Amino acid sequence: RRQGVSSAGPCLQHEDEVESSAAGYPSTSRRENGGEKEHSLPKFAVIGDFGTGNSASWEVAKMVHSWDPEYVVTTGDNWYHSPDWNTLHDRLCSPWHEWMVEEQCSGYSHRTGTQPLFMPAMGNHDWYSPEPYFHTFQSLPRNGRYYDVRKSPVHFFVLNSDESEYDGTWVGSKQHNWFIEAVASSDEPYKIVVFHHPALCTVRERINYNMQWPFHELGITAVLNGHMHGYERLLKNGTYYMVNGAGGCCPKGFDGYDVDIRSQVIHGYEKAGYNVHGAQKVLIHSRLIEFQFWSINECLIDSVSIPLLHHALFGEGTPLIATDTKVRYLDCTVPISWTSVDFDDTLWNLSVNNLRGEHGRKVRIAFAPSMKRFSYLRLRIRRIHGLSVWINNLPVWQLNVAPGDLHDHPYACTDHVSDWVETWLDGDVLSTNGTNVLSMQVHNRYDGAYGTLEIELEGYPH
Repeated sequence: RRQGVSSAGPCLQHEDEVESSAAGYPSTSRRENGGEKEHSLPKFAVIGDFGTGNSASWEVAKMVHSWDPEYVVTTGDNWYHSPDWNTLHDRLCSPWHEWMVEEQCSGYSHRTGTQPLFMPAMGNHDWYSPEPYFHTFQSLPRNGRYYDVRKSPVHFFVLNSDESEYDGTWVGSKQHNWFIEAVASSDEPYKIVVFHHPALCTVRERINYNMQWPFHELGITAVLNGHMHGYERLLKNGTYYMVNGAGGCCPKGFDGYDVDIRSQVIHGYEKAGYNVHGAQKVLIHSRLIEFQFWSINECLIDSVSIPLLHHALFGEGTPLIATDTKVRYLDCTVPISWTSVDFDDTLWNLSVNNLRGEHGRKVRIAFAPSMKRFSYLRLRIRRIHGLSVWINNLPVWQLNVAPGDLHDHPYACTDHVSDWVETWLDGDVLSTNGTNVLSMQVHNRYDGAYGTLEIELEGYPH
């Protein structure tokens, strides 16, 4: 029997036809990017609006602890409701003492390493109780309100976006001028800016227009904000903006859409019983930095990888998969080897690269070998809710997929979706002497959801 073709056709008729290695079928808990194993990668966590001390904030802390990050970054509102010294320990030291120091949380165990390992931004609720905040974080660099920390290959610039900031928040202010000089002196490839009030989000009345500094011109990799009690990601002028205020405070929806933002938007918030409390896990690959957002019910809502010095890459790439590329697709259970290059898909349906995105649909696209080496690939997909993607049998991208084996066709976590989403991949996943195959599985929030599915892949030299 040819690989991938049963006696009854391309679909498996019974579950017992699945190969004996089904337990090793790619699952939502095992991911790679360019072949690197996640457990061996340096990582850090990002949390925001978590200082409530409620059960959700403890679940977020429990999840972050399971990742074993080297350090933790916050987007503000580190505690709420004018805490006294006892609530300070309950909300900060009890869940997060491992990354703090003895002077901040006495009587607890602490990690060793180059401090600080807990890097907070100030939120508006932190300003309501400034005395315990500044006492707790008196060891932070500079004045503790805004500062920078190098964690090579990442350089963090933690700013204060609150209107009460003594040194101002507008372009031309003392804080802004310090930031410009600090960025100019940095030689780290990843430059990440962190502050509380969003510079961009899809709720216009919550945007802090004072903080719309020239991040693109300065080569900033990503801007991390909080304040909105949920999660979303936006891309504008080559800079990624991520709003992460899902650390424990009451989730609130993102209402409205900012028409000035013309690229992808991923929403995550409470919808149809879905709980968005969660945190970001950030993995540092050899040539990429990968931002994942996980909910406390172990759902990977979002994932995007950004290349080294990515602003220099934007422009015309070399098309590898375009709108006129032929695709094969199938909507049933198939052998677990369906993502391999030599899998026989000749009995699958044939279509152009523009088809309905049915839940569980599997898509294979064969394209020519790369005649020249690309440092990076830019993958863009118009899709419904969630997706899993492989190139040459390597899992390279996944977002908005509930936990479980992919063989069981897990649903998407949320039904919120943008028109297009994109990520960057390491160019080494391509073969230079044989056919390449991109494989994709569609995950929708519910059966019956469908829409246009389209895939674009471009190669970029460094």
